[in-house]
Amino acid sequence: MRNMSFSYYDYFYMKKAPEFHVPEDDPNYSSEDGILFNKDKTVLLRFPTEGPIRHYKLPDSVEEIGQFAFGKCLLESLDLNRLKRAGKRAVWNCENLRELNFGTEIQVLTEGIVFGCHNLRELTIPPNVRELEDCSVEMCTNLQDVVIPKTVKKLGAAPFGCSGSVIMHFEYNGAVIFVREQALKSGKNGKLVDFEDYDSAFQRLQFETRPLTAFLRLAYPADLTEEWRKFYTSFLRRHIRELTDEFFAKNRVDWMRILIERGVIYEDNIDMMIVDSTNAGTTAITALLLDYKRKSVSKEDEFEL
Repeated sequence: MRNMSFSYYDYFYMKKAPEFHVPEDDPNYSSEDGILFNKDKTVLLRFPTEGPIRHYKLPDSVEEIGQFAFGKCLLESLDLNRLKRAGKRAVWNCENLRELNFGTEIQVLTEGIVFGCHNLRELTIPPNVRELEDCSVEMCTNLQDVVIPKTVKKLGAAPFGCSGSVIMHFEYNGAVIFVREQALKSGKNGKLVDFEDYDSAFQRLQFETRPLTAFLRLAYPADLTEEWRKFYTSFLRRHIRELTDEFFAKNRVDWMRILIERGVIYEDNIDMMIVDSTNAGTTAITALLLDYKRKSVSKEDEFEL
C-alpha cells in the first residue's frame, strides 16, 4: 500500500512497486486496483510488482503505457486492448508472462517494447500492426514461434533480436512461409523480406542455427535461386544429424517428408536415418523412411508422398 505525492516519485525505475493508492483530489495521477495512471486514465504509468492480479486487460480508456510500465510484474497474461503507443521496455522482465495480446489499435511495435520475458514462447502479431521496428521484442530467450499477418509491410533488422530460436510465419507472395529470424532486411518494391540479403547472411550465423535455417529455406523457397537451393541441399546432406535429432524429438513426420521431397535424404544417408529414427522410437518417421527406401532408393517403384 502506498499513499504519497507522485509528482516526486520515480515510478519508472523502482525495483519494487507496491500497490498504488492515489487520493482522488490529486491533480496529476489516479489509481485503480493498485495500478498507477495519469489523471484521466489515458496513460498507464506503473503496474505494481506486488499484488494479486495475474491476468490483466488494459481499460478501454488507456491509449499509452509508459516506459517500464509493466516492469517485473507477476502477470501471467496481458491484453493491451486499445493501446496505441508504448514506451521503450514497457513490458520488461515479466518472468511469469506466458500470453501477450498486442490489442486492436497499435500499428507500430517500437524498438524494445517487450524485453526479457523469458516464459513467452509464442506470439501472434494482430492485423492492425503495420511495422515491427528493430528489436521490437528483445531478449525473450524462449520465444520460438511468431505469426506475422500480411498487414505488416515493414520489418526492422532482427525484430525479435537476441530472443530464442524464433521461427516467423508470414504470408509472402500469396503463400504462408516459415523462416528463421535473423538479420532481416525489408525487401524492395514492397516486399516484406530481402531474401537475397537473407541468404547471403547464412555463413555469418552461429553454426547451431544454420541447419534449421537451411531447412526452412528449402521447405518454403520464397525467391530461392537455384544456386542457393543446391547450396542448402548440400549443406544439409553434410549436417543431416544436427537437424534430424530435433525432428525425432518432436516427431516431425511432416518435416521429414519435406527432406525427402527436397532430396536431402538419399541413398547415401537413408540407412543411417532409419537407424537413428528407430533408436529414437519415432515409428511414424521410421515407416516413412522405410517406404521411401523401398520405393525410391531401391527403385522398385516410384515413391509418392
